[in-house]
Amino acid sequence: MADIDFNNYPVSKVFPFLKESWQGRRSFILQADPGAGKSTMVPLYLLREKMVKGRIIVLEPRRMAARSLARYMSSLLGVPVGKTVGYRVRGDVNTSSSARIELVTEGVFIRMIQDDPFLEGVDLVIMDEFHERNLFTDLSASFLEDVQANIRPDLKIMIMSATPEVEPLKKIFPDPLYLESRGRMFPVEILRDEKPMDLRPDNSRLIRAVERGLQESSGNILVFLPGEREIISFLEDLERSRVPDKGVQLYPLFSRLKPAEQDRVLNHRAGRMIVAATSIAETSLTIPGISCVIDTGLERKPEFDANAGLSRLRTRALSMASADQRAGRAGRVEKGLCIRLWSENDERLMDDFSSPEILDADLSVLILEILRWGAGGKDGLKWMDPPPAAHYYQALELLRLLGVTDGEGQLTQEGKSLGSWSVHPRLAHMLERFAGTPLEQTACALAALLEEGDWMDSRSGSDIRLRLEYLASGRDGHKRKVKAIVREWESLLGRSRTDRSALEPSSCARLLCHSFPDRIAGLRGDRVYQLSGGSNCRLRPEDPLQAEEFLIAPLVGGGGDIPSCFLAVPADRDLVLNELSRMISRKREWTWDGEKKKLGCSMSTRIGTLTMKSGTAAADTDDPDLAVQLKEIFRKKGVEQLPWTKEDRSLLDRLRFASGLKRAPGEWPDLKDEGLLDSMERWFLPILVKGRLEGGLKEGLGLLIDWEQRQFLDSAVPERFQVPSGSRIRIDYSDSGAPALEVRLQELFGLTETPLIAGEVPLLFKLLNPARRPIQVTRDLKSFWDNTYHEVRKELRGRYPKHYWPEDPYEGEATSRVRPKKG
Repeated sequence: MADIDFNNYPVSKVFPFLKESWQGRRSFILQADPGAGKSTMVPLYLLREKMVKGRIIVLEPRRMAARSLARYMSSLLGVPVGKTVGYRVRGDVNTSSSARIELVTEGVFIRMIQDDPFLEGVDLVIMDEFHERNLFTDLSASFLEDVQANIRPDLKIMIMSATPEVEPLKKIFPDPLYLESRGRMFPVEILRDEKPMDLRPDNSRLIRAVERGLQESSGNILVFLPGEREIISFLEDLERSRVPDKGVQLYPLFSRLKPAEQDRVLNHRAGRMIVAATSIAETSLTIPGISCVIDTGLERKPEFDANAGLSRLRTRALSMASADQRAGRAGRVEKGLCIRLWSENDERLMDDFSSPEILDADLSVLILEILRWGAGGKDGLKWMDPPPAAHYYQALELLRLLGVTDGEGQLTQEGKSLGSWSVHPRLAHMLERFAGTPLEQTACALAALLEEGDWMDSRSGSDIRLRLEYLASGRDGHKRKVKAIVREWESLLGRSRTDRSALEPSSCARLLCHSFPDRIAGLRGDRVYQLSGGSNCRLRPEDPLQAEEFLIAPLVGGGGDIPSCFLAVPADRDLVLNELSRMISRKREWTWDGEKKKLGCSMSTRIGTLTMKSGTAAADTDDPDLAVQLKEIFRKKGVEQLPWTKEDRSLLDRLRFASGLKRAPGEWPDLKDEGLLDSMERWFLPILVKGRLEGGLKEGLGLLIDWEQRQFLDSAVPERFQVPSGSRIRIDYSDSGAPALEVRLQELFGLTETPLIAGEVPLLFKLLNPARRPIQVTRDLKSFWDNTYHEVRKELRGRYPKHYWPEDPYEGEATSRVRPKKG
């Protein structure tokens, strides 16, 4: 090994403690400031001192960092990349059997450890830049703990970060050795323009900051922006300004750049340069000569909305830890300057640390890897932060829809084979289904487009077929994004030659419906589409697809109450129903027509929550769904909307009264409104003839009681009471505590005692005059005759002199006429 002077790097101060404790420990946490040399010097030192006999795997969150660090370490050793230090990143591997150190991105490492859980030949795994905490960071840590605890107790694990969260790490790595190294930093002056932070960066504001940076610093300038779109826009405006006249080179830096274009930045030597970068430039990468950082304070990360079932890229303020990391880039080589485009008030609102991706992400990939690992579920592993339950089960449902898992949440045969595809399970499902078919080229091109991102602006509309037509023709092939798509296309094919002539844009819907069964979209008006997964999306105003009845919308996101649809393809209804036949559900939906006293029935064919087609159906009351739906049909307005007659109401009131009596035999049904709703299949359905109510509701109510209860009702709780005049008057049971009888006073002469209903509840008499106006209410007729009648008689004789008002009510003759008939 070449002679490296480790003392030139601040991290070397921890090496004696590391060497002293190496044999007695399995887990290590190294906190080292940016610029301390931890990413390069630690693995090289362990190798030189022969503290590690096998291979060292260094996990890096970003492809660019893995390649750059491998090249730098190889240059220090004076050997080609791949001989002693190699790297493995998606789509690019440069290593050999002799390599002792491998820089590996975390996603690739998951493939490695799934294929070889024993990690044969590996003695140490270093997790670098652990504070970034992407999904695969947490998953790698959980897998490594499982391996170390159960099958490789000799495996050593080291966590390296400028800002490690030690307590959460102890949840999975108990009793680690903690080492701390201070970096070699020059002072960095922090300036602010004190205007509020702008979530949509103002290029003119940025250019003014660049001009200030050029005047007040002597080195290169690093500008942090949230995403690729903002970087391109800023550099285009900067190119048109006076800045390039000063001989300054302009470079973009983001993850989708071709490696050769990334290298132009990392290997820049002559003249000043301005680099516009995403968060990728916060850590690990050594960009030469930076003495000024201009920070918009923004980052763009995916956030999963469990209610919508969608991940949306959200531009937000970064954490103070990230802001400090960015500022520190200006103090690596000399006294630096950091211009922050936000105010002190903005800073007070910023979080201390960034939220781990596992708390905000779509967990489909995570669950697939957990199931492939054999953990059985999230509870089978230890976590720094456990996956949120809502996100977890929503992702599990997506995998079930795709056919990746079965009804019990276990991997299907297809699910077990998806690990060979290094893409999202949605796209892997499509690629697996159409591999080796005439649509293989189209499937790979579609997956590449959705993985790498769109290159057309919104004025082109959302139609994916247009993108494939451009790829087929070779147009726009010079564009950076198109080149990235073609590289990914080749990678997915597993060969270096694509066949543009084999692309079939017309087959997009057929392919995509298998990957996005929850994104089948049906038009609901004003460019708004309902998604089969339950949420909505909206096409942009200029989109030519806005009149299409059905779409498949694989790319939905953005802010607002209704997410925007960025990519879509028209979908023929019959094609979707044919391709997704296993997901079709057919449901009868019932309605009640109060005027016709009839149930109406419609049949809908659905995928998820989206109705694909509907029509009327025969009102088959034997349909098992009807019993369930009846209560929902009538719940809104209650049972009141049923066509109750006076006779129906009378029976219901009698039943309710009887059910509360002490002598009532057996167990009576719940006759309150809610109880009637819950039991409609017992009393309402049987009286419908082909969905129509032919008789009264009382026939159905009678079905709720048995023969003994019917006998008791008829004998003890009569519908009518015969008064002395001979009239049979209906008893009002609507007040269950006081059955009442409205009757003219003249019809009661001779009735001396108040009758008892069911032998226990006195009948309430509402006494009326000849004009049926109320006179008196009483439960004690004898008391009324003895104490009140004579006063009432005087008044009634004066008002109704022709009517019969005997002096003795006990001896008087009851009559329903003006006077009794003469014998």
